[in-house]
Order: sequence, then C-alpha cells, then structure tokens
Amino acid sequence: MGKGYLTRASALALASLVFLVGCEGANEASEGTASEESPSPSHVADEPRHSASNIYRNPMKDAFFGDLHIHTSWSLDAFAFQVRVGPEDAYRYVLGGAIDHVSGEQIQMQGPPLDFIALTEHANYMGFRARLRIHRVPSARSH
Repeated sequence: MGKGYLTRASALALASLVFLVGCEGANEASEGTASEESPSPSHVADEPRHSASNIYRNPMKDAFFGDLHIHTSWSLDAFAFQVRVGPEDAYRYVLGGAIDHVSGEQIQMQGPPLDFIALTEHANYMGFRARLRIHRVPSARSH
C-alpha cells in the first residue's frame, strides 16, 4: 500500500469521527419541547405543537412496496420504444388491472397491488409525440 492510501484512509477515519461526534446529542436536542410561551409565526399558530412524546411511532415497522421509476407514453424515450399506456393505465396496472403491453398482449400484476408508485416522466417533449399521434398532425418528414 502506498503512502497516498494511508493518507486517504486517515482522512476518512478523521472525517467519520468528526461526523459522529457532531451527531452526538442531536437526539437529546430534538426531543426537548418548545415553550408554550414562545412566539410562533401566524401561519402555524393554528397547527398543533408536536413533541417527540406525541409523534406516532409504528411498532410494527411496516414495509411498503412500490416502484419509484415508471415512464408512460408521455416520456419521449418510452414512446419511442412503443409504450402507449398513459398515467391512468399505469395507476390501473399497479392496482391490479390489466393493460396493453408493447408485445401486444395484455399484462396484469401478480400478487397484491403496490403501495405507491412514482411516475417519473421526462420533462423534455413530455407528451409531444403522443399528441401528434392523437391529433394526426403531420410531422416535418411528411412535407
């Protein structure tokens, strides 16, 4: 092992130690409650005050299952790969409904519905090709 490796390892160990020491006591500070006499901004005056003792904690530590990266025909890359389902179809699919697959077959999730999904459409040209297809607007190549 070279001298540079030991220097990087030492720096990493020191940074980890500083981080851990800096985090020590953070829980104690967050568990204290705010004084009832302390002034609060008007936009939160009607909201109930929360302390560490009255925050709901889930003793079962439930696991939730979902998909955090789904594209529909609204994304240009998915549309280019023949995906023709929209957001409504994606929601129907994760709830157990059947949708059209690019293979031409109907597909349906096996098992229970997902707890959550995130439709992560690309902003560039979002829905552009699908709108052209629906409204039958001639493309630049047809001229």
